[in-house]
Formats: sequence, C-alpha cells, structure tokens
Amino acid sequence: MAIFVCTKDDISDLVRLDKKCFDRGEAFPRKLIENHFNSGTKIYRIEVGSFKFAAVFYMDRQVTETHVASIGVDPKFRGKGLGHVIMKRILRWKRPIVLEVRITNIPAIGLYEKYGFVKYGYLKNHYPDGSDAHKMILL
Repeated sequence: MAIFVCTKDDISDLVRLDKKCFDRGEAFPRKLIENHFNSGTKIYRIEVGSFKFAAVFYMDRQVTETHVASIGVDPKFRGKGLGHVIMKRILRWKRPIVLEVRITNIPAIGLYEKYGFVKYGYLKNHYPDGSDAHKMILL
C-alpha cells in the first residue's frame, strides 16, 4: 500500500473512482476535478497491490484552515483500514481541519470522531439529492 499525489494525467481515473464511490449524483464531474487541480487542491490516491486507485482524498489548504474536500474509498476496499490510512495522513495538515459528511454516513462520522473531529455545524440540502450534512472540525 502506498500514497501518491495525483496529477492531471490521473483525471480520467479519478472520475471513474468517484463514480464507484459516490451515488446519488455526488461524484465529482471531470470539470470540478480539473478545477481542483487548477486551484491548488492536493489530490492523493492510495494504491493497493495492482489497484492504482483504491482510494482518493482531496486536501485544500486555505488561509485559516485545511478543508477536506472529498474522501472516497472504492467499495471493494471498504472495511480494510484505508480510512485509517487516510485519516493519519490528513492529521499531518495544518489545523484546524474541516470537512462535511452526509448525516446518514454513520461509518464515516464514527471514523472522524475517533480521530478527534467534532460536529460544529449543519448544512441543509448540502448534497445534490437534497441530503443534509454535518460540518466537522479538528482543532
């Protein structure tokens, strides 16, 4: 298992992985991924064996905080510890670290709380399907 920084050459693979990871229209479209690269967002992928894109996470360092824009794990690799690998890498970034998570994504909320994130806000209709999100922060 290894973590690599993605390049623009990886955009097609990132689009495919997002479609596997997210349903209900919340996968990032190609143009949004391109915009992340152009704005300086760091996009990381986790390689496991012959799987070049087992997981991905987007980190955006802003003036006053670091924003986790997305975390996605290929369904084949869920429950195998990749979330912990991602969280340990995220903890290296400048604090505070903020993220949004679908209120029904109990496994992700539990993982984030295990690493010290706390809920500090609520976003109504945050996702394309109208679902709400918790805002979480690690100070």
